[in-house]
Amino acid sequence: MSALLRRPARSRALIAAALLAVGLLGAVALRVNADPTIRYVGDGSTPSSIGDCANPAYSTGDYSSPTAAIQAAIADAALSSGDQVIHLCAGLYDLSTSGPVNVSVAIGFEGDASGDTIVDGGGARQLFSSGSPVSFAHLTLRNGFDSNGGEAGAVYSDVA
Repeated sequence: MSALLRRPARSRALIAAALLAVGLLGAVALRVNADPTIRYVGDGSTPSSIGDCANPAYSTGDYSSPTAAIQAAIADAALSSGDQVIHLCAGLYDLSTSGPVNVSVAIGFEGDASGDTIVDGGGARQLFSSGSPVSFAHLTLRNGFDSNGGEAGAVYSDVA
């Protein structure tokens, strides 16, 4: 007979509870690790107090254009595994002279709020071009233009 079964019922119950707690903690740890990696991009204007927008890792003031700042965040995301999110802090991202943003990895874009985070093509540029799955939440995409006469002024995706 095993040592575990020879213990009193109360001891077996405590051991079972401890094993269950360890199992539950392991499940919680797995869930925490499953959260996406978030990269914060700022538009170079007044910093926000939301998340890491007070000091974004990618500020358009540090790059030649808003497109370059977003592309740098995408390039870093491509080096990582797991779910990736680019958080565009509140502001105006004018892509009229530098767009589109080329998306090469499965990624999500999110803003602070749809009225506070705006990606604008100025009626001259497509905003995003993607060969990978891409999603958008809590931001406004406006004034995109498809120079090929198609209907993909905001987002072009060749993913079926």
